[in-house]
Amino acid sequence: MLQKSIKFIPALVLVSSLFAAYSQSADAQEDLNSEVIVSEDNIYEVLEFYDVPASDFDDNYIPEETVDGITVGEFGEILEEIKSENDQEANTQLTSGDEEVSLFSTGTQMLNATTNGGSYDVNYQVVGGYSGNSWTSAGAATVDVVSNSATAVHTAIDQNISTSIVGNNIRMDAEVTVEHRFGFSWGSIRTHESNVTTNASWGTKHIPS
Repeated sequence: MLQKSIKFIPALVLVSSLFAAYSQSADAQEDLNSEVIVSEDNIYEVLEFYDVPASDFDDNYIPEETVDGITVGEFGEILEEIKSENDQEANTQLTSGDEEVSLFSTGTQMLNATTNGGSYDVNYQVVGGYSGNSWTSAGAATVDVVSNSATAVHTAIDQNISTSIVGNNIRMDAEVTVEHRFGFSWGSIRTHESNVTTNASWGTKHIPS
């Protein structure tokens, strides 16, 4: 009888430990209401509450713009707002000089394109070479992502860009992957990625005089 009791004690301890852990987890969920301030101490509970993988939190990535002091409810609102930034393939604006062409001029011109993604812009620059009223070369494109939001951070993490001369135009075809984050002074949360497609074409009107 004593041997059976000894075997039963470890099992009882295990059950008690599991119950205690479950009770602590349940208490944490009860304490996590929409008015609670998001902090370093509860960030993982907040992520679990909104079904965000813990691996999407990075305590080494501190954005310039932070959202310190927000509540759990505001966290969810920001999360949904940023996630609404889906793949973009429109609203591209071209800029550069469009003065009259001199048939005797030779040089380079900076060509710009901007694709708006809502709370961010993807800006491209291409150096075009010209002689007279014809394009002679299309340089490699550079890309920069600029945030239009006080809460979100947008970064180009991958890009595939080609430039070429097609007829009388310089053409650029770009695929850029943008990572979206928002964060605090003690870390940031990756929300998702968007694919931005930009097809731009600059005619000879962009050659300066």
